[in-house]
Amino acid sequence: MKRITLFFILGLLATGVLYVNRQGRLEDLQQELSGIREEKVLLQRAALETGDLARTFSGGINVASFTEQLYASARRAGIADHEVITGIVRAENRQSGGRQGRSRDRGEGLETSRLQVSLSGRFKDIAEYLRLVQGIDSLARISSLEMKPGEKAVRADLLIDLYALEGNHAL
Repeated sequence: MKRITLFFILGLLATGVLYVNRQGRLEDLQQELSGIREEKVLLQRAALETGDLARTFSGGINVASFTEQLYASARRAGIADHEVITGIVRAENRQSGGRQGRSRDRGEGLETSRLQVSLSGRFKDIAEYLRLVQGIDSLARISSLEMKPGEKAVRADLLIDLYALEGNHAL
């Protein structure tokens, strides 16, 4: 009877030790699982942000479409004398031997295209035109704006840079 009681007590002690050890291991696994879940959420957020950025910059540069939107903006602003020249070679491209109208100088995989716009009209109409151009849904930047008084109207010359991801980076 003493042996049975002794084995019973030893069994209870061994079970208790195993249970405590298992609880500690379970808590470690739960902490590791919560860390993995947090990392997963961070990676999902980063993927969403990267996807948004890629969608924003992807699709290449559609110069023809943007040029049509420039002419439509000029009509809406009441500007009759409006001209757009495409395929402008940027000065820094000439020095580095870049392709005409496109460069990778803004970062790896970033395509840029430059347009030269000349127009003349009333100052108020030119200001409206610039407001409309800034509202075009495209990644464009007016990199240069020169305005000069003319005989009957104000003359404006603009350089507009268009941006998009190039090659494998586009969606």
